[in-house]
Amino acid sequence: MRIPGSGDAPRISSLRPPERKDRAPASQPSGRVVRDSFERSRTTPFGATATLGKGGAAMRAAILKGPSAVMAAAPRGQVTEAQVMEALRSGRTDDATRQMIAEYFVPLGMEASHETMESIRQEGLLGVFIQATVRDDAGSPPGPELTAGLTRVLETGRLDVYAETLASTPINVGDYGVLEYRPGENAVVLDESALGDTQNLANILAHELFHAFADAHGGGHGAINEGFGIAAREYAFTDGQYSLAEMVYGTKNFYRDRMDPPQPDYPLGDMRDADPELQAFLEALGARDSSLLAWQNPPQMEREYDEYFAPLDRSDENAWPAAVEEATQRMLEARGENRVPEPEPQPTNPLEAIIDWFKRLLGL
Repeated sequence: MRIPGSGDAPRISSLRPPERKDRAPASQPSGRVVRDSFERSRTTPFGATATLGKGGAAMRAAILKGPSAVMAAAPRGQVTEAQVMEALRSGRTDDATRQMIAEYFVPLGMEASHETMESIRQEGLLGVFIQATVRDDAGSPPGPELTAGLTRVLETGRLDVYAETLASTPINVGDYGVLEYRPGENAVVLDESALGDTQNLANILAHELFHAFADAHGGGHGAINEGFGIAAREYAFTDGQYSLAEMVYGTKNFYRDRMDPPQPDYPLGDMRDADPELQAFLEALGARDSSLLAWQNPPQMEREYDEYFAPLDRSDENAWPAAVEEATQRMLEARGENRVPEPEPQPTNPLEAIIDWFKRLLGL
């Protein structure tokens, strides 16, 4: 994502590539300012509204094409890895192959998706896979520059959970002036200025496709969604630790302190309704978090933001890195021996779960 005025923000702009030992940071694209806006709030206590269940999720790609395609995609037996591999070996890139790939990957977890994508990479079929799965709203396959960016994302093997997303979420490139995932349309929109630097584009895709994947699997909205999207980029293209506290709390403060107009009520959000597939991915992203952000315990995460990070001024780029590091250390020291936060206790009574959901819906 790119936010107005965020050209020098190291974590809040997915257009700024992570620094790597084997390459110099890419230059910032010139031209119009583009932004990311992932905002939505839609979940039920059962995670069923706008988050398709296992039966319906397999038809996400067909839903984009209309009722006839939905009928054609009705359950008729699980697609196998052998069928997917044979289609790719045959060089098939038609819409029926895309739908089959979507149906295959949607039910898979993170590990199973990785295993199949490893087979695809080992047989040199990644290019065919991208041409078979990726479409824009007009049904056109990706051009050379977008293909190169997607190849960079998938060749790492770290974001293989996006395989289902690529087969069910259009990616549009044009004169949009924004970089964003649009949940109401289930589409990624990329301004054409994002093209030209393959690694830079890969950073953007890693971030925006996280929003799409999270939207399909019960992800929350607000700063936590943006922060994990930034973490996905770092997770894919760097090997060291990173600070989720900086990414999540920094995003909230960025909207408060640097957006025009300011958004003081920009929500912190939570991931309470993440399904098991998203939960596994979040845990993988969180495993490299040096700040031990209490993302699995939203009340604690809110309290620690209010006490340690809300007072920080995000508009001072020179002072921000040291300030957020000091706040993180004070937060961890205050936890004492229990530095690793415990997950939020879950209600065992179904009625309590519904009441809890209504309280969250009403902001109580």
